Amino acid sequence: MLEVLTRALAPVAAVFAPAPPPAAPGRRGWSLLALFVIAGAVLRFWGLGSVGLHAPDEDTMALPALHLAQFGEPLYPSGMPYYRGILQTYLMAASINAFGDSEWSMRLPSALCGVLLIVLAYVVGRRFLQPAWNLAFVAAVAFLPEMIILSQTARMYVFLLACVAAFLALLFAWERSGRMGWLAAAFAVLVLGLQFHLLMIFATPMLLYPGLRHADPRRLLLGAAACVGAFAAYEWMNHWVAGYYLNDEPEQIAALLGVDAGSASVSHRRSPRFAWWVIGLGTVVAATLAWLVARRVSGAAGRAATGVLLFLALGAQWLLNYHVALVLMVAGLVVAARNGLRARAPLAALLVAVLAVAVAHVLWLQAAGIGTRGVIIRTMIGQAAVFSFLHYLPVSLGAFALTAAGAAVALFDVARRRTVPDVWLFVLLAVWLPLFAVGLFDRNPYFRYMSVALLPLLLAAFATVQWLLPRLAGPSRASSRRVVPVAAVVACLAVVNPVEVAQSVKPQYGEYPDHKGAAEYIKSLALGPRDVIVAEDAIMQTYYLGHVDYVLTDVQNAMEFSYVVDDEVREIYSGARTIATGHQLQSLLDAVDRGDLYIVGSGENFVRGRRWQRGTEIDGILAKLEVVWRGRDGRTVVWKVPPGRAG
Repeated sequence: MLEVLTRALAPVAAVFAPAPPPAAPGRRGWSLLALFVIAGAVLRFWGLGSVGLHAPDEDTMALPALHLAQFGEPLYPSGMPYYRGILQTYLMAASINAFGDSEWSMRLPSALCGVLLIVLAYVVGRRFLQPAWNLAFVAAVAFLPEMIILSQTARMYVFLLACVAAFLALLFAWERSGRMGWLAAAFAVLVLGLQFHLLMIFATPMLLYPGLRHADPRRLLLGAAACVGAFAAYEWMNHWVAGYYLNDEPEQIAALLGVDAGSASVSHRRSPRFAWWVIGLGTVVAATLAWLVARRVSGAAGRAATGVLLFLALGAQWLLNYHVALVLMVAGLVVAARNGLRARAPLAALLVAVLAVAVAHVLWLQAAGIGTRGVIIRTMIGQAAVFSFLHYLPVSLGAFALTAAGAAVALFDVARRRTVPDVWLFVLLAVWLPLFAVGLFDRNPYFRYMSVALLPLLLAAFATVQWLLPRLAGPSRASSRRVVPVAAVVACLAVVNPVEVAQSVKPQYGEYPDHKGAAEYIKSLALGPRDVIVAEDAIMQTYYLGHVDYVLTDVQNAMEFSYVVDDEVREIYSGARTIATGHQLQSLLDAVDRGDLYIVGSGENFVRGRRWQRGTEIDGILAKLEVVWRGRDGRTVVWKVPPGRAG
């Protein structure tokens, strides 16, 4: 079996040229590395506590961390335990005990971890980058605005990135030495990363890298076994954490809210009615042409690989997964070209047939009336979509553009039977595959859900320039002492936008919501026992005020983040009673036994000028109320409704 695997892996390994061994950076290099670490630390600590808690979900960690520091258990006010990122919660609690309860204390562990990440990036970069390029990569990690923001946020994503970096460093040590201890350490860090966030599971494909790169069946099987162990740990951890959530049956919550449970569910796209004979005939023709293309490929292995990839591409197209189909089609054609395909006629006919099937899909989707042109495009792209890639563009357009350009050149070289740097196998497993997999779970994910691929993406950008520079400048000039440092600096500036760095260093309320200011305003009032506090972000205001009476949200969020106590719907975090409809809000405004009513709005999650976590009826009622305070962010407001006035 091992011999069969070795023969199967040999063509894959032959595509990739080994990276040159890492060279020592020299005295000047060590000085620059120290400078980048110090500068990165300054940027992460500058203004660390200058704004109040904000998204992404600092409040969901602050409340259990504060309870842990005070009472020894990570609990929410609702009584629900919090075991996601439990190690960070303990670190935050230790910081609170040492330095007091403040935003600075909450964010201190993240800032320290962000500095550690810079050092780990240097260790990881040595696998593929020569000293000048590795220092540029480290500088990008130190100065990239998104890295700074994650390091200044009391949330686990910077810990996740650090675990990815440590995991890769240990994995490369196993690749280099073959010692099982390094693999065991890498697996332990992988499980540690799962404890911080289950998104760490998307790093598991890298366990296959050593075996694939070196055509080593033993290491491939060990990596696969580690993948199985990682997925088992993921399932156990996911089940363990989810078991503590206080969600009740949606039907019970809907009944208490006075809404129809079906109306609150997410609507799914309609399944189009295909003209099966048109799509089917086109696919049969394309499959026949794919078979003809595969027959023109040299070698049994080349013909088999080409045929399998092309047939899978056609199957993905038929099932309306055009992203998958495109990737498989390109892979099939590259393999065919690498193995001696010279016949252009069947290849051109195949592409025409594929295009015809795509046009037929568009026409019949339009006839089915599933929605606008954008809906049709998203439907044809499929669940495993490119949208997760697009979310990376604002993070670093330069890194994405450089990596995409390098990938195009690498595919061309592979098709021409040339070798490419082994960093492209790394990119496939550590960048493209995780982003692709995220699309299977979320069609429009937040950037933080894809952060597992951020460090490899930055590394790939600098590896691309390092590889292509000799082609652009010539081997002699590319090896000069002047050209490489200048090119490395230019690449770093392309990856890291200096203007955005200046904007992200010290957070301001123009960029972050003023939850803290709203709480300070409420605290300045002489509230009576009959006065009522309603908050759109009840978790945040519970942290600052200690208690709120109601959470103001929409039906969808209430169905997802609520539980029932004594026939009352309450939020699972703060324990506040839930108002999710205009009728409920109006009933509270009309209540005769209350005092002053204060509604604390939230400056987060606005879409086209309106907060999306607020129903249309609720938004209309709020528009009629008196605003008594407006935050420094311009969006966070407080409304007041005195007793006897319904607004």
